[in-house]
Amino acid sequence: MAAPLPAADRIRHLRDVFGSIQPLLPSGCLISPEPFRLSPHIIDDLQRLGPVLSRFRRTADLIHRRSIRGSLPGWIAAMIDQGGSIEANDELPSIFRPSLKFTKKGLSLVDIGWQADQIALGGQLQQLHSQMGEAVIGGARGILDGADSVSGEENGDIQAVWAPLRPSSATSLWLALLWSAPLQSVWTRELRSSNLTFLRKFVPLAWAVDPTPLPHQAVLPWLGVRSFGDLAHAVPGISDLALKPASASLREQREVIRSRATPGAWAAALGQAMDHFGRSPWLLREFHEGETVEHPGWNSALESAQSVSGEVTLTPYYFERAGQTALGGILATIEPCMPIPLRSEGETGEILSVLAPCVADTPN
Repeated sequence: MAAPLPAADRIRHLRDVFGSIQPLLPSGCLISPEPFRLSPHIIDDLQRLGPVLSRFRRTADLIHRRSIRGSLPGWIAAMIDQGGSIEANDELPSIFRPSLKFTKKGLSLVDIGWQADQIALGGQLQQLHSQMGEAVIGGARGILDGADSVSGEENGDIQAVWAPLRPSSATSLWLALLWSAPLQSVWTRELRSSNLTFLRKFVPLAWAVDPTPLPHQAVLPWLGVRSFGDLAHAVPGISDLALKPASASLREQREVIRSRATPGAWAAALGQAMDHFGRSPWLLREFHEGETVEHPGWNSALESAQSVSGEVTLTPYYFERAGQTALGGILATIEPCMPIPLRSEGETGEILSVLAPCVADTPN
């Protein structure tokens, strides 16, 4: 592979091809002239995580089906279906795209990724940076070839390829059920103990906010309180918690209510979460502070690159082929910590994110 292009040549090339990428960009998103660099151990973890998440998805589907049939408690399917679930007669999609946040304690899984948006955009950015001479993870066509392999068509319409593979939204309540004591024997048997331990490295403690009273001698696991309402007054043992609707999109992950909010706001959020349990469950999670990085984004309106400081979410693209799970590429999304104005074609708004494909970091 040729050496990476100098900065000025990158901007020139990006400007030349921007017209073909712009229609795929969500509003407020910039693309970066620089790839996002990952350490080898993070890449190794993401390589291993694909097959483990594949088993997790199949096990979640098995648990859901068994709950519907009655061989596992019915409350599981009842709760999951309120949060939005793959229907029992739907096939699991062959493309999945989880999201993991960079935190001060390592990567944290924030979205399971049954719905894999931005296939075409991820593939275009992968190609763009390969043309700039970067050895992007997955190669120049890892994402597009992965989508082709799933669809059985070469160079087909990626959006059409993938539309029939998208089930209804899969709930993040599965992240809480991964820690649920009644399901530990199922998770251990289906995932194997080593895989379960590995997966839990990326899943902070989580609970479905269920207001059902506990027996008088019981407390909520790891929280040590008898009800979620008690958390309005104390959060014993865990320094920071966050609440959000279980069916929230990744974009809405930023709208979580934290236990470090004002006492009134936190108590109101807990009350709302408990009130909504019967129709739209909420998820309570241990909160880990995100790491902040600086990364450039190319502002087409200003015809220049500008540095953005924000938190990073990694999105690996996994493809199921002949019983194997392949990593087609990794996209980094940098979301600004502070509002940054975006002005383009007479419109005003904010920069919501900078997108960049990932490469392996190498020693200088």
